[in-house]
Amino acid sequence: MKKLLITACMAVTLTASVKAQEAAKPADAAKPQLSKEEKAKQKQKAEDDLNAAFKEAGATDDEVKQAKAIMEEARAKRNEIRKSTTLTEEEKTTKSKESNNEEKEKLTKLLGADKYKALKEAQKKQKAAATTTTTM
Repeated sequence: MKKLLITACMAVTLTASVKAQEAAKPADAAKPQLSKEEKAKQKQKAEDDLNAAFKEAGATDDEVKQAKAIMEEARAKRNEIRKSTTLTEEEKTTKSKESNNEEKEKLTKLLGADKYKALKEAQKKQKAAATTTTTM
């Protein structure tokens, strides 16, 4: 009788844990799906915000062009790292941080410390403004 009771309890516990894991999986379902138009709008807004930040920082057109190339290169590198199946999560984090530091060094060298700092401050203002707008 005890064996039967223990077996039944174990079966219930196992079933409940499996159901809990299955319920936790659809994290992608919680993300809102955007239409192509909405994605294009977001991409255009991001581009406009970046251009405004460069303008506020006082970057020249040539510097903006070169900086965007550096940023795109770093973004592509981080995407490769993120999609890699051979790296552990810890290695991915380390390599992404290295990529970020490399991007920062290149941008600081290109723009100079003052313009780079002004660019980052402008981006922080934009992010804060976007956060307050969406939370209201």
